[in-house]
Amino acid sequence: MEDPIGIDVWGQIRKGFTNEVVKFLRECRPLLSELEIRKQINFSVMQGKAILIIERVGWKKAQQIYSFSPEWLFNILLLQEGYIPQDFEPLSKYRDYCPVHHVYFGGLGGCYICSDFFVE
Repeated sequence: MEDPIGIDVWGQIRKGFTNEVVKFLRECRPLLSELEIRKQINFSVMQGKAILIIERVGWKKAQQIYSFSPEWLFNILLLQEGYIPQDFEPLSKYRDYCPVHHVYFGGLGGCYICSDFFVE
């Protein structure tokens, strides 16, 4: 039997918030060096691409970030753990999206939140 599914939170970074984002990401992704965090922030700001904010969190934490996001975070994507935004391009037309929970997912079982098979 499979383990319940976690959520990865992706999003774009607003220009002018580097210090706040570095502090947040150092807590959420402690394995990244400050230099790597700054590179990812720059990539998001300059290229307009989403970066991984926090990975393999429970639904409550993902929902909290989605609903009450920091000022510097926008275009938030909630993806089944292990997926990247490119797996779901074009995002607006992808069939594995739950409009109720705003989650992109893979597999045949449908939305993991609707089916109650997720990390709380």
